[in-house]
Formats: sequence, C-alpha cells, structure tokens
Amino acid sequence: MPNNVCDLRSALEFLASIPGQLVSTRVSVDPAAELAGVYKQVGAGTPLAPPTRTGPAMLFENVKGFDMPVVVGILASRERTALLMNSTIERLPFDLLEALKHPCPPVTVTRAAARKW
Repeated sequence: MPNNVCDLRSALEFLASIPGQLVSTRVSVDPAAELAGVYKQVGAGTPLAPPTRTGPAMLFENVKGFDMPVVVGILASRERTALLMNSTIERLPFDLLEALKHPCPPVTVTRAAARKW
C-alpha cells in the first residue's frame, strides 16, 4: 500500500486511515504521569517490562498546561514503522539504513503554519 508520508501530519493522517493504528482523545490529561499511564493501558509495548502488547499510536489533543497536542507510539512497533516507510518488516533494516544515507533537508515553516492542526 503506497503512502505519501513526508512529515508528522501526513504520518498521523496515514495511520488514522488504517484501523487500529491511531487513537486520539480530547480528554484532558496531566503530562507529568497521567499521559504515560493512559498510554501504558492502551498498549505501549516495549520497552516496558513483559508482558506487553503493542497498541496503536495515540494522540492526546488536550494536555494540561500546553496548547499543542502530544503524540506517542508512532514508531512503537516494527510493523507500524514499516507501514510509515512504505516497507516490510523484512526490508525495514535495509530501508532505514538507506534513509540514513540519504537524509531529507529540513523545511522551515512559520510559527503560524506549524500551529495549524
């Protein structure tokens, strides 16, 4: 399945289009410990001590004390990372090495453009 993932926004849109890959909440969470605790229940996977299960990436849209969302678990599994890179689990190590050899130049955006969510 080809994808057009080129930044965090397009990665989130892509993951949202695949059932079970992204969940979001507008419930207010405290960033100090509550956010991590919620994600642990959703299925944070490794590096937690076993037994773990790998759940979806999670978008917290209402983090106390902050005016921007927080996303966790984007690269929490090889399967999800391969999806985002338009790769396979078997090819992923080779594609990651290739990506490191050919990095994309950074793109500078205005503060206003960065906050469009």
